[in-house]
Amino acid sequence: MTHQYISCCFLNYIPRFEEGPRIAGAKYVDMDDIASSKELFPEINPKDLPHMIPPKNLFARAMDAMGITNSDRIIIYGKDGCVFTPRTWFCKCARPM
Repeated sequence: MTHQYISCCFLNYIPRFEEGPRIAGAKYVDMDDIASSKELFPEINPKDLPHMIPPKNLFARAMDAMGITNSDRIIIYGKDGCVFTPRTWFCKCARPM
């Protein structure tokens, strides 16, 4: 079993992630990059609400792209005020890959 660390946030916090501090080997996920937009998923998000939880297959592909598998133990964390940390955890629990 591998341990995977995911640091998450929104509004393009990649520079903050890269500056650290962060857990060694952590991967960054921006929930807006995989959110259900009206453009891509009109049946899921017809009102084009922001930050909508992605469909299971999109979330699974994002995790696959980061090398995260179902057998990994995942630690999801964010910096001060990151509201997407619990949402990322929810996506992982509610939409297993």
